[in-house]
Amino acid sequence: MVYPRAVVRNTPVSVTPGALATTARCPPPHLPAPAPVAVATVAAISSAPRRQLHQTNACLNEHIFNIQDSEDFKKRVLHSKVPTIVDFYATWCGPCKLLIPKLEQIVAKNEGKVVLAKIDIDVHTDIADSYRVSAVPTVIAMKNGKELDKFVGFKDDSTLETFVEKLLK
Repeated sequence: MVYPRAVVRNTPVSVTPGALATTARCPPPHLPAPAPVAVATVAAISSAPRRQLHQTNACLNEHIFNIQDSEDFKKRVLHSKVPTIVDFYATWCGPCKLLIPKLEQIVAKNEGKVVLAKIDIDVHTDIADSYRVSAVPTVIAMKNGKELDKFVGFKDDSTLETFVEKLLK
């Protein structure tokens, strides 16, 4: 069966029921319509707090922190007595969002033997430029203010474990 002409993006066309469902992203005709949702429920869901990937507070805990400025970077990374993983990220970066929880887990597992410094490249372009960050995520292993190792992009768990083990030697 073909329905009379319809308008899709200001262009008159003839459509079949299946094509109309696909075009309009509606459920197929044999499925029941979704149950209505109360307006109060929608408002409650949309106003619920969301988990922030890279929170704005300076110290997420004593081993994981956001760098606030160049001085903070010097103090907490370059002058650190503890080996430091420096994560250069961007809030819009998908692989960054996948990598950071893995790095946080590894740091938590090592209980103070290593710390994680997170740097938003869109906020701290000067620091990112000084380490020639051209893609995100870029992760640098630093010890005694010196760069020991570096990788760019998302890595699997075993690669991350090896990366941290080399830093701790």
